[in-house]
Order: sequence, then structure tokens, then C-alpha cells
Amino acid sequence: MYNGNCIPSDTSLLDNFMVSPTFRRFKSIIHVWWKPPTSNWVKANTDGSVLDHRASCGDIFRDHRGTFIGCFASNLGTISVFEAKLNGVLTTMEFAARNNWCSLWLKSDSTSAVQAFKNSDIIPFCLRDRWHDCLHLDILICSHIFREGNCCVDKLVVHGHTITASQASFG
Repeated sequence: MYNGNCIPSDTSLLDNFMVSPTFRRFKSIIHVWWKPPTSNWVKANTDGSVLDHRASCGDIFRDHRGTFIGCFASNLGTISVFEAKLNGVLTTMEFAARNNWCSLWLKSDSTSAVQAFKNSDIIPFCLRDRWHDCLHLDILICSHIFREGNCCVDKLVVHGHTITASQASFG
């Protein structure tokens, strides 16, 4: 007899197969939505992905009113998912510095990318110079966002896969 995790609506189906249900508890539901930063801050939602062994990254920038103020998507070639997400973070910080945005709140759905701000030893060697240069910009807060709250930039990253290799699209 099979014992699986079931939701209450599955019981009648399982009864037809004479399988006894095992109920699971759901974690509490957390509402995920975008919240604007405080005045004079820019919020940047960043992401990176790998599709068919090709990586891309992207970001969407909004001001304290939630107004779109810029974005980018970039095809990165063949690198790991972690490197793609870090490239997204690095390009975001560089883009903010070029635009003189002095207060940047960076949001990423990658807990590893967020953790890199606490432990730079996890940064791949090929990205360390850029990483240290960006950290000296001293312009940011970095925090985690659930993947569901990062859906707009996810679509932008998909666009990054269609860009000719080593090119970036800025808006």
C-alpha cells in the first residue's frame, strides 16, 4: 500500500483506489508583492539564468514611486547559474554607479548571491576583481526576494537569452 502526502480534496480519489491518505501540513501562505523603497532610493530586482548551457542576466530599476527608470538584459555565454546571478548583481551595481544612483536596494531571488555580500570567499575567482570594485561603490543594501516576487525580471532574463552573445540590451 502506498502512503503519500495528500491534500484533503484528494481523499475521494484515493478512496476509489483503496489507498489511505497521509495528510501534510502546509506552511503558512506568504503574500509576495513588490514594495517601493523609501524616497531617494532606487530598487533593483536582478536575476540570472542558464538555458541550454547559455547564461543571461538582467535587472529592472524602479524609483521610490515604483516608476520604471531603467533595465538591462545581457547574454553571458557559457557559465554556471551562480556566475550568471552574480553577473546580474555586478552589472546592476555598475549600472547604478554609472547613473549616479547613490542609494541602491538590490533584490535577488538567489540566496547564494545575497550570501556573497557576507562571505566574499564564495565569489568565483574570475569575478573577484569586479566584485571588489563594486563593493567599494558603497551604495547598496542587498536582500532576498522570493522567486514569485521577481517575475518581471525573470521575463527580461529570458529575453537576454535571445540577444547575440556578449551583447547587452539597456533600456
